Amino acid sequence: MSDRKKSRVGYRNPPQQNRFKKGQSGNPKGRPKGKKNYRNRFHDIINEKVTINENGRRRKMPKFDIAVRQAINKALTGDPRGMKMLLELYRHFSRAGDQAEPITVTISEDESKY
Repeated sequence: MSDRKKSRVGYRNPPQQNRFKKGQSGNPKGRPKGKKNYRNRFHDIINEKVTINENGRRRKMPKFDIAVRQAINKALTGDPRGMKMLLELYRHFSRAGDQAEPITVTISEDESKY
């Protein structure tokens, strides 16, 4: 009777010689250990440090910081795409507790002509 239980073959019971050995992976040709996915690779690339010249000085900064600085500079020059990107970054990275009172801007008739 115990021999039948051990050698039972059928649904969800493969033959003993075809079962995985102890310590053997179920998918030996799968993703190699240490291989990074796209998200981790993106974070590695965006956090790489690059040397830039700023006000005559050489500085090393992460690529993300440089991209944010460029978006802010474009927004300050009046570029609508830069402004949109800056607002999207602000919304993405600001927390609910960070937001103070809403800013109101009033334009008088004299200023609207310019």
